[in-house]
Amino acid sequence: MRAAELYDEAIRLGRAHNILATLEGMFMAGVNLTGQGAYDRALASFDEGLTLAERVGDENYTPRYLNSLGWLHMECGDLDRARELNQRAAEGGRKRGDHESFANAELNLGDIALLNGDLALAREYLQGVHRPVKDPATSKWMCWRYSIHLFASLGELALAGGDLDGAREHADECLERATRTRSRKYLVKGWRLCGEIAKARRIWEDADNALREPLAVAEFIGNPTQLWATHMAL
Repeated sequence: MRAAELYDEAIRLGRAHNILATLEGMFMAGVNLTGQGAYDRALASFDEGLTLAERVGDENYTPRYLNSLGWLHMECGDLDRARELNQRAAEGGRKRGDHESFANAELNLGDIALLNGDLALAREYLQGVHRPVKDPATSKWMCWRYSIHLFASLGELALAGGDLDGAREHADECLERATRTRSRKYLVKGWRLCGEIAKARRIWEDADNALREPLAVAEFIGNPTQLWATHMAL
């Protein structure tokens, strides 16, 4: 609740004094509200921010808004609209050489392909992001957040393809990075993936133990998608 109040205050001050502060405030408010499952309010914040970014020609925030709107639509199960928004975000990020915006959008597109059962297309998107993450020349600061998402998605792809050893390797990488950076959402995804791998191996006690870890964290952060996905896995 405190974060939402701070973002609202930033937006109020930004409207009076600074367009960039307004764009940042609306963006972060939308991210925070989406994470809480307050989708109507998040959509309103993202839509208003995107309209402002496009009106002033801000090429930095526009792909970020498009990408996050795509994430919101994924959370709500509207995969067609999510794909369209993320394709626009990827195009905008590529156009201005913003690898982070491009990578985040491509990861979402990979997740959408995976949800639709198109493993080949999911692999194409995810491997495209994996290449620069593995490259020592890539700034670790620039890719730390989306690399956690990447390894969670690579693990889910490997599991869907029956590669349990590969899935566990990616899950461990996701958990190591998420633990180091205190990224609770990806702790949930990493532990849930470990539980699903154990279930696939029919190691029921390990599966039960692994799945209770993400449930506690999912209940704490309150994200509806992570909560229902974890309950479904139990």
